[in-house]
Parts: sequence; C-alpha cells; structure tokens
Amino acid sequence: GDGGAIFSDVGTVTVSQSTLSENYTEGSGARGGAISSNSGNVLITESTLSQNSTAHPDAGGGAIFTNYGTVTLRNSTLSGNMTPSA
Repeated sequence: GDGGAIFSDVGTVTVSQSTLSENYTEGSGARGGAISSNSGNVLITESTLSQNSTAHPDAGGGAIFTNYGTVTLRNSTLSGNMTPSA
C-alpha cells in the first residue's frame, strides 16, 4: 500500500522532530516511501527523511508523495530517498 510509514487519505500530516528512515512501499501503485497523502497538506519540521524508497518505477515519491495538497519542509533533511527508474 501507499506510505511506508504514514498514509493519510484526507487531512493534514504533521511530522515534527522525527526521523523516518528505511521505509518502503511495494507494487506498481504504491507511492510515498515514507509518507503518502492523498488529499491534504504535509508539514515536516526539524526532521530527517532518509533511505526511504518505492520498489516500482511507476510509483512516485521516494520519500513523500501527495496527490492533492502542498508539502512544506522547515529545517529538515531529505537524503538517499529513491524511486527506481524504468
């Protein structure tokens, strides 16, 4: 399924002073290695998202995927996240 660590269908996702690391999704439609938000905003503050991934090239968002909404990063680090290329 979507969101290796966090999935939200509707609403705001807030991650603060946290580390999301080595999370993954599997399958062609599985999006957001760490976080997937279908409809809502994602706010990440003072956090690290590292080494998160999706397993399929048709999936999106090695670290974060949002379908409808905005992603805001404040004083945070994204490192080593990936989605494989076709």
